[in-house]
Amino acid sequence: MKGVSLAIETIIILILAVSVLTVLLFFLRSQVGPAQDTATLLREQTSACSAYVGADPACTDATDATQESRTKLATACKGLYRQGGSYSACAGGSPTPECIKACCRSFCPP
Repeated sequence: MKGVSLAIETIIILILAVSVLTVLLFFLRSQVGPAQDTATLLREQTSACSAYVGADPACTDATDATQESRTKLATACKGLYRQGGSYSACAGGSPTPECIKACCRSFCPP
């Protein structure tokens, strides 16, 4: 009987260990998602700002850049604003000159 009890205890310990690991993995994966979203939005913002400043180095005339780059920039900054960023000028999601200046302030001259 002693040998059977050892096998049952081992199975119970394995089940508990797998359960704990499953809960830990679920918790860690749910915490990493928002950070990945923010990193993706920041990468899109940097790429869009680079493209925009290439067409309009002074950041004064939004029509100098392509509509695609302005739209990508506004979309990225709106997403960052929703995640707590300070891009309130981009809250509407339209590529206004105010939104572009606020979003690309590290690329545009003051």
